[in-house]
Amino acid sequence: MSIKKNSRSGIFLIEIILAILFFALASSVCLSFFAESRQLSADAADLNNAVAASITVSEAFQGSDTPEAAARAVKMSFDNAEVSASHGEINLDEDGLILVYDVSPSSQVAGITCIAISVKKDAEVVYDLIREVYYEEKF
Repeated sequence: MSIKKNSRSGIFLIEIILAILFFALASSVCLSFFAESRQLSADAADLNNAVAASITVSEAFQGSDTPEAAARAVKMSFDNAEVSASHGEINLDEDGLILVYDVSPSSQVAGITCIAISVKKDAEVVYDLIREVYYEEKF
C-alpha cells in the first residue's frame, strides 16, 4: 500500500509572495501620498509667508504720507530689506522666497501711486498684489 503525500508548501510560498507584493504596492502608493502632501505643505507655507509680507509692505505704503516714509517703515519691518521710495527687494527666507515691489505714479489721476508687489521663489511667482494709494500733493 502506498501513501500519497500532498505537498502544500508550493501553494503557501505563492501565497506569501502575493501578500508581500500587495503590501509593497500599497506602501509605495502611501509613500507617494506622503511626498505629495509634504510638497503641498511647503507650498502653503510659502504662500502664507508671501501674503503676510505683501500685506505688511502694502500697509506701510497705505499708512504713510509719502513713498519715502513708507520705504523707511518697510526697512524697519524687515531687517534685510534693500528698499527705496521707488523699488525694493526683500529676502523673506533662506529658501529663496523674495519680495519685490515697484512704486510708480499713476499717469491717469494726480496723486494716485501704484504699488506692484510680487513674491517669487526660484523665478516662479508665488503671489502678486497691486495696490493703489493716494498721496496728497503738498504745494
